[in-house]
Amino acid sequence: LLSGEYVVARGGRVVAEDEEVSDGDELLLYPVVSGG
Repeated sequence: LLSGEYVVARGGRVVAEDEEVSDGDELLLYPVVSGG
């Protein structure tokens, strides 16, 4: 995934790119609208 196209959130909070994410975590992907 390209970080420029999606925002990853975990538990209602946005996950930073350098943040550790385990396989057990429930992640939500929010598509970012380009040019907005």
